[in-house]
Amino acid sequence: MKINQLKMKKISFDKSIITDTLKSSIIALVITLLCVLIFGIILKFVDVPSNVIKPINQVIKIISLLTGCLIGFKNKSIGAIKGGLTGVIYTLLSMFIFLIIGVKLNQSFNWIDILFGMVIGVICGIISVNTGKRA
Repeated sequence: MKINQLKMKKISFDKSIITDTLKSSIIALVITLLCVLIFGIILKFVDVPSNVIKPINQVIKIISLLTGCLIGFKNKSIGAIKGGLTGVIYTLLSMFIFLIIGVKLNQSFNWIDILFGMVIGVICGIISVNTGKRA
């Protein structure tokens, strides 16, 4: 009997992975800040129930990460890894920025926020490398 061996593709972390990840994280963060600012202005004039705010914030995160991955990934390979890293870096940067701005993190923050960012980043990274032109 012959045993089939799975051949793993060797992934080398080169400069393009780091630059793609950082660039897409920063793009996603800028988009998030703009969307949160616009949403804050809307909340000033429209009475929105409090149970709607959290889902809208999650949608803003998803849209920001997807847009960041679509714009930021120049090298169209290993999207899941770059997307996961982008999601984690984006989540940590956004928490840091909002703490600097003065927004208090609620007691509900835990590792699930980082895990959510990573999972959404993986999905957005896969979508990103499978759409558009190849580098």
